[in-house]
Amino acid sequence: MGSNMRSAPGLAFALACLATVAAAVTPAATVPPAALLVTGTVSTQDTAIQTRLTNLGYTVTMKTNTNVVAGDATGKAVIVITASATSNSAGTLFKPSTVGIVNWHPATMSALGMSSATATLATQTQVTIQAPTHAMAAGLTGNQSVVSSATINWYTVAAAATKVASTLNDATKPAIFCYDTGATMSSGTAAGRRAGMYMGTGGTLTAAGGNLFDAAVRWVASVPAAPAAPTATGTAGQVALTWTASTGATGYNVKRGTVSGGPYTTVGSPTAASYTDTTGLTNGTTYYYVVTAVNANGESLPSAQVSATPNIGAALLITGTVSAQDTAIQTRLSNLGFTVTMKTNTSAVIGDATGKAVVVITASATSNSAGTTFKPSTVPIVNWHPATMSALGMSSATATLATQTQV
Repeated sequence: MGSNMRSAPGLAFALACLATVAAAVTPAATVPPAALLVTGTVSTQDTAIQTRLTNLGYTVTMKTNTNVVAGDATGKAVIVITASATSNSAGTLFKPSTVGIVNWHPATMSALGMSSATATLATQTQVTIQAPTHAMAAGLTGNQSVVSSATINWYTVAAAATKVASTLNDATKPAIFCYDTGATMSSGTAAGRRAGMYMGTGGTLTAAGGNLFDAAVRWVASVPAAPAAPTATGTAGQVALTWTASTGATGYNVKRGTVSGGPYTTVGSPTAASYTDTTGLTNGTTYYYVVTAVNANGESLPSAQVSATPNIGAALLITGTVSAQDTAIQTRLSNLGFTVTMKTNTSAVIGDATGKAVVVITASATSNSAGTTFKPSTVPIVNWHPATMSALGMSSATATLATQTQV
């Protein structure tokens, strides 16, 4: 039995050519956004907040409320004032600032113009989400344990405030609230976005409490929303991703993992709402992706996870009566990562080659009809059938060595 190929010296070479992909794209370096953290005597809580800001991608400058100056806000994406501040001086200093502010310090609420009165619940550790669709709610609903043990503050706020969360089961006592830029506050107009938080000194944030803080930082800094409606499609050696663009985004980070739920590694940083991942993928392996939106002020929450499995493509296998050899060839194609469609030479039509990466004609074909059918096709062909060689125009004559087992 003879064998040959139309356009390459061997099957392995042909399949390797089909799997060739574009060179990897190296993400461009970006300058991380900056945050100003205003404290009193630095507490464990302050250090935890600093760590969260760092984990959000911010370069953090820490100043005490007694030595901070207005110029410290220059170039910052967000200002965070913690509960350890020893006076309301930072509020007076930064009230005119257009930089977004997250404030934990009760007395500073009034100095910033954010509230007209403050009260405390000494044993409270939970809040009730009142505006679950707002970005500052971090996707949470209902009652949430936010701190291990501490006082929780609540505030009297202006009508323009969005009351994101209240003290436990009491919508009249806002514990997390915000004003958008230009909103009328309890005193004056918000020069930039403002967010008020609940916790007094002491205590440790729970996972939910930390997420609410992170969401407040992202919102006041005008970080774009997470990309919506992501899709992922695997083809030969690559995965193509698309998503809905996020308002205010200047770019995106595409992150990939090999386990559902992560961890993920950034593999690309496109500016458009699409990306094709060609970096180090193995056909037949499932990859998991999330996308974040970025601008000068920070990085969004990740999108919903999507997954895709790159494959080498689809193959058309043309046989006669299916033999053990045909089944073995089908298995080899599948093991190479092809999705295999099998047709007999009497039923195959040229349209069957549409979308295929390769056509394979086996020695069991009962006539040379497949050669006549597929000779015009632009799809690569691997042919094992002697009579079909001539019909494909690949040879003018065929001969056989009956006892030959080597080449």
